[in-house]
Amino acid sequence: STHNYDKRVGIETKYGPDCPYSFAGSSDKIAGSCWCGRDQYCMCTPSLAIDTIIEVSDDSNDESVGVALIKRKDNGKFALVGGFVEVGETVEDAVLREVREETGLAVTDLELMPKVYSDPSRDQRRHTVSVVYITKAKGQPEVDELNVLV
Repeated sequence: STHNYDKRVGIETKYGPDCPYSFAGSSDKIAGSCWCGRDQYCMCTPSLAIDTIIEVSDDSNDESVGVALIKRKDNGKFALVGGFVEVGETVEDAVLREVREETGLAVTDLELMPKVYSDPSRDQRRHTVSVVYITKAKGQPEVDELNVLV
């Protein structure tokens, strides 16, 4: 494999010499996830992510107290809890992991929202496909400067 500087995301990447470096919907600013197998078959695909609407309820009476959001470090805007699915991980396991990592909450109910967001330009960093879940969790989220309950 060779090292190539990817001007779209500003990093050096390793791809096979014949790896196609563009995909449907790509541009000079939006990259995908490219990989090449040992057989030199190469593919560029979107990154897979999850976003989670977390309805938080009180431990004592199951009454809804709000929705957990995070404040993004890169732009200061509020967002749903989410993240990328790791290799070997199901999207459901990614939801449980991201909710626990970002809020300290344990999910008590998990439901797939019938929506997938796939517009290649929705994430400035790269083409990302996001599966959205609606979850319920009990307790008090670990609130710091990045987490908020609304």
